[in-house]
Amino acid sequence: MYIIDDKRLSYEKVKYFIEMAEHVATRSTCIKNNRKIGAVLTTEDLHVLSTGYNGNPVGMLHCTEEFCNSLGRGEKVSGVGLIDKCTAVHAELNALLQAPRCGGFYLFCTHKPCSLCLRAAVNKGIKVIYYKEEYNDPLFDIILNNIPDNLVHTDKIKIYKYVEDKNWSL
Repeated sequence: MYIIDDKRLSYEKVKYFIEMAEHVATRSTCIKNNRKIGAVLTTEDLHVLSTGYNGNPVGMLHCTEEFCNSLGRGEKVSGVGLIDKCTAVHAELNALLQAPRCGGFYLFCTHKPCSLCLRAAVNKGIKVIYYKEEYNDPLFDIILNNIPDNLVHTDKIKIYKYVEDKNWSL
């Protein structure tokens, strides 16, 4: 759907920050293997501002093999869970919340952000998002396509899917 055509970054730089996001994801407290998500927020000149991974809010118990907060009290963990029932703060949102007020330029994510995290990125002034894995959220494209071109703090956000290809050239 989205392709990398951002002339500012080389393949090696994008790969470095995607791999950093994957490393950050290892800190996730989510017990579901496919839900360990990480994000890295940088300035335009690629200084790291903050990182984030998905996990429950401060002070809230983490999910365990016996109990997952997203499933409700007393229910055993299964392979299925709905994002709107999960109590965790998303990795992208954690990175945005922990960043200084100056905002960021690039957001590197292990997974395509959901529509809620996209809205937070717009408000923070993020210019470019790179992600590796797809995440299907029907509202994402609706929101992306309705961001006005004349926002004071940002142009349209550019979204690029990172593809592992050493022959990639810009």
